Amino acid sequence: MAKDEHRIPREIYPFDPYLVRVFTMLSALVGISIPPVYMWQQLGLTADEFAKITAIFKRWRSGDPAAPGAYELHDNIFKITKTEDTRKLCIKVIDDFVLLFTPLLIRMEGSPNITSALRTTLNIAEPNPEYVRHTAEITDACYTKTISTIGEKVEFECSSETNSKRPSMLKDQGEMVIETILSVLPPSIDANKNVIPPLAPTGSNDPTLNLKQTSVKASFFIDVIPESSRGKILQGFCRWRDVHNTKRKGPWTPIPPTQIN
Repeated sequence: MAKDEHRIPREIYPFDPYLVRVFTMLSALVGISIPPVYMWQQLGLTADEFAKITAIFKRWRSGDPAAPGAYELHDNIFKITKTEDTRKLCIKVIDDFVLLFTPLLIRMEGSPNITSALRTTLNIAEPNPEYVRHTAEITDACYTKTISTIGEKVEFECSSETNSKRPSMLKDQGEMVIETILSVLPPSIDANKNVIPPLAPTGSNDPTLNLKQTSVKASFFIDVIPESSRGKILQGFCRWRDVHNTKRKGPWTPIPPTQIN
């Protein structure tokens, strides 16, 4: 089990208060503004990611006696007898949440907006100075190759070397993760029916970069929706980040534009 999965309880009754606490925190408004800003935005999650968290929460606790969630069935909240099937249903929801939330925890840990109180809610320990052995600035670029764009996933390989034949994590710099920010936009067609790619992102803060992911491996996949993404152009940036010293982040490196098949 990955170490980040230990942050998420795997037993039914400890998992319930954790999920309720996390969902309530992520749903909270941050200050008073127009348009409103929520905590999930402050911590670097996308609208799609929060929608998936919400869907899992509703599968766990619907609040509707006519269509109870897995935990409400199992805990007899609506006076429905629990069975072995309700236990299996709960375990399936927990497994799905762990799969979704584990990489998001890694990303939120690196957010500049995370506080001690938020760390407590998410079950993320405070940085341990004993593990912060590397303090030098990361100057290495994170070069990305697109390996496959067929089906529901786009496969990437990363390395600190421009023409590397094999994917590899950055060496001798501490424990690293790869942060990726991407856009998936349609090309345009000019008067001569030539395909014109969308404008390149202006920088890491470009509003079109709404697909985010953090990977602990140099070879990884990013989910796309084939029906709506086929023919569109995927482009963006990636960089290295220190796991134990989240202020150490490498430069954003452009990802070559790639058409999704």
